[in-house]
Amino acid sequence: KIEKTAANIIEQIESLNKIASDFSKFSKPIREPFDTVDIKKLLRSVAELYTNDESVKITMHFQQSDLIVYFLADEIRRVIINLLKNSI
Repeated sequence: KIEKTAANIIEQIESLNKIASDFSKFSKPIREPFDTVDIKKLLRSVAELYTNDESVKITMHFQQSDLIVYFLADEIRRVIINLLKNSI
């Protein structure tokens, strides 16, 4: 569990680092390639950030089928994190 949490924290730190660098290129269009991303996995990853926060309860319900989306994973991760922070 510690390794999983540490990996998730590292992933989020990298995302925060990217946010900081994005401020310098804010006015420039995104030129990064899009990826196919398992949105369920991404949502679970973000939800894990709040597993130790007893004041937050996140419940997710997914259909059995895969939910693969074509986008910039870091960008949508930041959107989801911001939505959760704002809702909390």
